[in-house]
Amino acid sequence: MNDEFLKYPLTNDRKLSMLRFDGDIIERVKYCSTLNKWKGRKKSGKVVLLQDRYIKDNFGKRIVEECVKLGDNKFVPVPVGTARKSVMSLFPNLRCERAPEIKYEQGNNDNCVGCSLGSALYCTKIPTLVRVANILVQISKKFGGGVESLWKAREIMQEHVKWMQVKKIKDTFDWEKDITRNMFVVGVLKDSGNSQQHAITIFRNWIFDSNEPFALPLTKTNLDICTWEVKDDNTINDSCFVNFCRGYIFYEDEDKKNKILDRSDLK
Repeated sequence: MNDEFLKYPLTNDRKLSMLRFDGDIIERVKYCSTLNKWKGRKKSGKVVLLQDRYIKDNFGKRIVEECVKLGDNKFVPVPVGTARKSVMSLFPNLRCERAPEIKYEQGNNDNCVGCSLGSALYCTKIPTLVRVANILVQISKKFGGGVESLWKAREIMQEHVKWMQVKKIKDTFDWEKDITRNMFVVGVLKDSGNSQQHAITIFRNWIFDSNEPFALPLTKTNLDICTWEVKDDNTINDSCFVNFCRGYIFYEDEDKKNKILDRSDLK
């Protein structure tokens, strides 16, 4: 009301679901070494200066170190990886009898990208993909919660699974129409509260959310559930899934006659 900066309140685990500045949302940040200052790019595209203490308190040590290392090169997205208690543990009826197991649950670690994609790859039981799943999870322990988790996943897949192609998730991506049998979709969820901090993987009409012990059938309701917050054995924010704001699609060419993914245990 009086145009002054206010200290943004933190949750009990010192995390933010989003950052607001002057009525808008900060989507990306960078450290300007020449100015020794932090800048934030708002949803509207406007760039603003941010206080050093504000960045360190709200973003955490890893992203601060990575932004300083990148310097003036580019804005980086707020990192994904938020961990929470399983919603399935509160509502056991969510488990589908034939649901594949989540091989790599993230627990309290912020490595949802590696664990969700790794679990989806592992359930195929294709030796090459099982090996890559283990590599992904090990690497994600180092880069989880940082700005490079999605980039590293793409890098590992391109290096070790050369028979698959990769493309970015576009703004026009429609999960109900654009997903095919032979693709792994690793996407960051944007919810009705504008939070963009958690990623899941979709494969063969299953949602691999590494906060859960078993995959969920691919439905809008279950995508909503993946965005919920849980505290003290209660859901405290029944948010809704809006779209995938960024991520990658790893896929096998539909024109191939003998597809490797056709050997998958998950039909």
